Amino acid sequence: MRIIFCLVVFSISIILLPLSHGFIDRSPDKLNRTSQYRIYVSQGNGISAEELELLEPSSAESLTTPTTPLEELSVQDLEVSEESQGFLKSEDCQCGLKNEGNGIDSIFPYALRRIDIEPLIIPGDAAVPREFPWIAAITKLKYGGKQVVCGGSLVNSKYVVTAAHCIKNQISSRMEVLFNVHNASQFAVSNDSMVERRKIKRFIVHSGWNEKTVDNDIGLIELDKPIDFSTSPVRPICLPLNYSYNAFDGLNGTVAGWGYTTPGGRNSQVLNKIAVPIYSLEDCQEKTVYGDKVLAGMICAGFEQGGRDACTNDSGGPLTVEEDGRTILVGIVSWGHGCARPKAPGVYTRVTQYIDWINKHMTKGETCSG
Repeated sequence: MRIIFCLVVFSISIILLPLSHGFIDRSPDKLNRTSQYRIYVSQGNGISAEELELLEPSSAESLTTPTTPLEELSVQDLEVSEESQGFLKSEDCQCGLKNEGNGIDSIFPYALRRIDIEPLIIPGDAAVPREFPWIAAITKLKYGGKQVVCGGSLVNSKYVVTAAHCIKNQISSRMEVLFNVHNASQFAVSNDSMVERRKIKRFIVHSGWNEKTVDNDIGLIELDKPIDFSTSPVRPICLPLNYSYNAFDGLNGTVAGWGYTTPGGRNSQVLNKIAVPIYSLEDCQEKTVYGDKVLAGMICAGFEQGGRDACTNDSGGPLTVEEDGRTILVGIVSWGHGCARPKAPGVYTRVTQYIDWINKHMTKGETCSG
């Protein structure tokens, strides 16, 4: 029998994972509760929670989660050419090509959150510095400094795709987008000449975004200045063009972010990554705790036994697969039941369902061949 949930919305504020953001809170105080789910929606103004409550409980419990202020991020302005205006396709750059070990930074031994059945936190994997040249750190002014509150993926020189809950009702002037970041600590970012910063011209949120069902959790950020692919190491990710609905079922995907490394913890300083198997829609509905809460515009990835997952402040970040040497954007970190719990894989926005929407609203900038 499928468990039916109703959604109760409290003060909402979203965050990101070491792959985080937009994932249901998997904090220790909730690990043994099956009646309360908390979703962190990555809107960047602090942690906010929505609860998915079983129909049986008569009232919802107010949730508050203390957070440790993250270190201020200080980055230098970077002047970028305006010449790549207009929706052009460049044959000189290619999408989805990873950078493998350029030796610019040392890899710090920070763990990507993994939880076993005890639960116990086990070391994960730090990404190779600059490994994913399309990944964006979305930051917001908080606690007197800037902290990563969501992730995103560059899809052309002017646009970043992310989760709707990361940008809905946000003030663009208080947020910035950073590229080419590995260590997001204040000292590292302020002393890293390769970090590229962009202000935000506008947010584009899917008109069908639904906070209660978390459907259509997708949005675009238009950058104030384009990335100049002729001089920058930053590159866009490949979109899943001409792929069938279930093309990625059963494949192993990769999710990356600066989000929490433990439930109820704090962001990772360095970019982390994990490998997770991708579910079919039917398996995610029938073999997990979610049932029909997983809709057609969603895709699940994770392990039946739990242990590895995206978490708080990873929201908006990419779930990807590799094909013929190219990295393809399959999902966008959206929500989940806690972090890394058994039978509760991460739930992502299914990008194949939104290609037309992305192309319709991505009206400027330069694309790369793929």
